[in-house]
Parts: sequence; structure tokens; C-alpha cells
Amino acid sequence: MLAEKSFGRPTACNACPAFQLAEWKLLPQSEIKTLTKTKRSKSYLPGETLFSAGDTCEGVFCIQDGRVGLWSLNLEGDIALRYIFGPGEIVGLIDLVSNQTYNMFCKAINQTRACFIQKNLVKRLINEQPVLCAGFLKKTASQIVNLEEFINDINYLPLKARFCKLLTKLIMEYEE
Repeated sequence: MLAEKSFGRPTACNACPAFQLAEWKLLPQSEIKTLTKTKRSKSYLPGETLFSAGDTCEGVFCIQDGRVGLWSLNLEGDIALRYIFGPGEIVGLIDLVSNQTYNMFCKAINQTRACFIQKNLVKRLINEQPVLCAGFLKKTASQIVNLEEFINDINYLPLKARFCKLLTKLIMEYEE
């Protein structure tokens, strides 16, 4: 359960290397201070779980550094990577906004540091800060377009072509 995890107090949001990549940068300074006071930061080792499918969505995770993957599990027990999130990206937003439990599980792909922001604060900021809401909407729309492309690739490209495309994308986007 998320409430049982050990989170520490991070430095100020605007001092985070991923701050300029995150939608939080759209907030007024007073709200950035509120984020800094209330968020909790934690380091995750590769393979460590941030949340599991079915967990109550108590908030979102903002990735400071590293990478996490959203994974799904089907009835036959097959596991599939659905999305990779990196620095500045927000994980769990769709589940939070739709008032659902997390519908996938999230694990660190490499050494990762993430900040957890509680649901009540995120919902208040979405309701009171239209610029943040618009930023989240734009980012979510981009993620949906990427997922649609992924689904089209599964349906229409042969396995070898899908693998080459995925490998090229991973190298270009995540090479460090």
C-alpha cells in the first residue's frame, strides 16, 4: 500500500533537474511551494514496484530521474510493457482523474527517483489552475497518440519490423 512506503522530503520542485520537463512548471510560485512542502520523494531500485494493479490510486508519481514502465498482465499470465515514463513525466494521472484503482502495475526499469503527490492536492490544482489542466491534457493526448501508433503497429506490422521500430525508438529516446 502506498501509505506504508517510506518517502523522504526532497529539495524544492524548481531545483529538480526534471522540473522544466514537467507540467508543474506552469504553476504559480505559491503552488510550487505547496508542492514542495507536500510531496514525498523516494528512490527505487530496478524492478522495484511503485504501485500494483488494483491498488487504490492515492496520488501520482513525478519521475525525477530514471525510467519506470507500466506493465499489464492478462488472464493467461502474460506480462506486457505498455509505456515507459522518464524524467518530468507524471505516472497515474489517468487513474487519478477517472477515480479508478491503478489498472496496471508500475516498476522501475533502472535506478529511479520519483516524487509522490497526493490525490487531493493534484485534484485541487487541476480544478483551480486551468493552465495545469491544459498542460496535463496536452501531455495525455500525446500519450494517447503514441499508444494508437503502438496498437496500429501490432495490428499491421510483422514481428521483425515491430521489433526493429521499437529498438530504434528506445535507442533514440533513452540512450544515456
